[in-house]
Amino acid sequence: MITCLNCRTQVRADAHFCQHCGAPLKQIGAYRVVRTLRADGNVYVVECDKKMPGGAPKTQIAIEAARSLSTHLFEQARQMARLANVVPLWNQARDERGVPYVIVGYAPGEPLDQVSTPLAPKRALSVALQLATIVDYAHAHNLTFDVKSPRGASVDSLTRFQKAFLLDERDRLYFFDHTIWMALPRTGKAKYQDEDVLRILRVFLRLLTGTTMGKIVGALKQDSQQLASVTGHLVKNPPTSARNLVGAITQMLPPQPSPATTIKLVDRATQAMATVKLPVTPALASSAQTDVGQKRDHNEDNHLVLPLDATSALFAVADGMGGQAAGEVASQIAIDELRQRAQSEWTRVAQTPTPENIRGHLHGWIQRAHTRIVARARERNNNMGSTVTAALICQRQVFVANVGDSRTYLWRGGELYPLTWDHSVVASLVRAGLVEPDAAYSHPQRNEVFRSLGQKGELKVDVFEPIELGAGDHILLCSDGLWEMVRPPRLKNILSRGLDPAVGCAELIRAANAGGGEDNITVVLIQIE
Repeated sequence: MITCLNCRTQVRADAHFCQHCGAPLKQIGAYRVVRTLRADGNVYVVECDKKMPGGAPKTQIAIEAARSLSTHLFEQARQMARLANVVPLWNQARDERGVPYVIVGYAPGEPLDQVSTPLAPKRALSVALQLATIVDYAHAHNLTFDVKSPRGASVDSLTRFQKAFLLDERDRLYFFDHTIWMALPRTGKAKYQDEDVLRILRVFLRLLTGTTMGKIVGALKQDSQQLASVTGHLVKNPPTSARNLVGAITQMLPPQPSPATTIKLVDRATQAMATVKLPVTPALASSAQTDVGQKRDHNEDNHLVLPLDATSALFAVADGMGGQAAGEVASQIAIDELRQRAQSEWTRVAQTPTPENIRGHLHGWIQRAHTRIVARARERNNNMGSTVTAALICQRQVFVANVGDSRTYLWRGGELYPLTWDHSVVASLVRAGLVEPDAAYSHPQRNEVFRSLGQKGELKVDVFEPIELGAGDHILLCSDGLWEMVRPPRLKNILSRGLDPAVGCAELIRAANAGGGEDNITVVLIQIE
């Protein structure tokens, strides 16, 4: 028996609160237990009267752990808090019995396993997108989840996984249970990553349908109503990584309008008199320039300016990835394949220059580049890849395609219009309304793309409807080294000067380097006169 210091009553030694006055009896290191947060586990709201290092708040959460985190794992877990969806890990402590606890920040919401289901499809997709984003970030930091039941508990692994997350009333998801981290092993890493992806998928299906994955598979076999159209592809063809799952979920979100729908139409009187001056002399109507930037020691970007005939030309920017001299090889393959295919096939395409025919060939050229990069990566036994954005101008129209986060813009009438969508983790979060557009520039996952040439599995290429061009229009293609360093107001300021394309490219690259030059910078600027 112990004595309650508040009312001096004798209570059991294993009690956490006085049964007479309700005062807390439990102490976890320097932290005083204020109340129990969850009845189904040893999770407490705690306070510390001492001034804590690092600006830690007075009120925090203590979670019982099976064992203390190693110094290395503790630091890895703390790095996870760079992600807004991860509650900060502040400390570790032990109670009077020597039981270890982790001390984390306070977060609102209810455990994910207790969320009432089914949710509306958009809500379920939003939660799954956040879940996949957190897991992808963990994998990038060589972390996975140890979801074995804690001491004295009998909880299945999926429930244990869900209990580590809180969902607030705005459908914001927070990871807070840092006790379940474990380092990804050097061997068998893919097995753990696959298991994490499967857990996300199972959670998503539970939120969407209120039932288990096994029952859903059974329903799909019977082609149950609209369930097959919503979940069938994910169940039958599960993504190979958390990042690919982000992409798959993004495709299931409500469709976005085409980027071209908000563009001001060309003035018809002007259009009737306008002629498109093609870049037969690149310095006259177009320019392409690239720069290594301020932080990289080599350039993995490549670009293309290719006149096809008197009224047509193809432009492209490719941003390689993969390291160890793989990135520049991948982007060069992409550009070379586009050049070769366009040169060999354009005469035939130009005989039937319908939008469908042009879009189909542009799509095929990019797919061919993807196939070649996959083959080269297999030869080299590496994971080389590349983004690409391409603009094909034909008879006063521009056809735009992209894979990844290289972009194409239209500058018209003082406005800057994006013509492509980024295939990136952050772009998906912005699209779902989970991250503000301005916050995307500093988001820790801003460089993570889920679609690229050279990726495993099927590649989806965005090829957009053509846009009519008029006098004074400018088309800008660029790698992320430009748009991440130069925000739209500054881009508009430079383009509004009416500079010669070569001077404009130089000014844009100068602005990107002045903004930090964190990546290679490639710009293609086309002026329609």
